Amino acid sequence: MLLRRTVLLGLVGLLGLAGLLGFSAPAGAATLYTAPLSFQVPFGQDLECKVVNVAKSPTTVRVRAISDDGTTTNDSGDVVLAPLESFALGANVLADRHYCRFDVNGGKRRVRAGACTVGANGCRAVLPAQ
Repeated sequence: MLLRRTVLLGLVGLLGLAGLLGFSAPAGAATLYTAPLSFQVPFGQDLECKVVNVAKSPTTVRVRAISDDGTTTNDSGDVVLAPLESFALGANVLADRHYCRFDVNGGKRRVRAGACTVGANGCRAVLPAQ
C-alpha cells in the first residue's frame, strides 16, 4: 500500500512538472483533417480550407493546406473567429493530392470545417473535416 502511494505521488509530481515546463496540450484543443483531394496536371485548381465558428464565444483556429508528402502549401497562423464568423484559406494546387488541417482551441464542437476544390465554375467537390 505504501509503495502504491509513493508511486502515485511520484507520478502526480512528474505530471505537474511536465505541465510547468510546457509539455501539456491546451485544454480542449482538437485537430480536424479532411480526406485528400486529387488535382490534375496541367490544369491547376485552388483548394479552399473553410471553417466557421458555431460557438457562442470567439474561437482561435489555425488552418493549413498540406500535400500528401507532408509539405505545408499554405498556413493561416492563428485566426480568432467571432461567433458565426467564417474563414477560408486558399492554396493554388498544380498537381498532387492535398488535404486540410484545422487546429481548434476549445474543442472540435466549436467549429464546422471542410475542404473544397475551386475551378472556373466555383466549388466542385466538398469534403467535411473530421
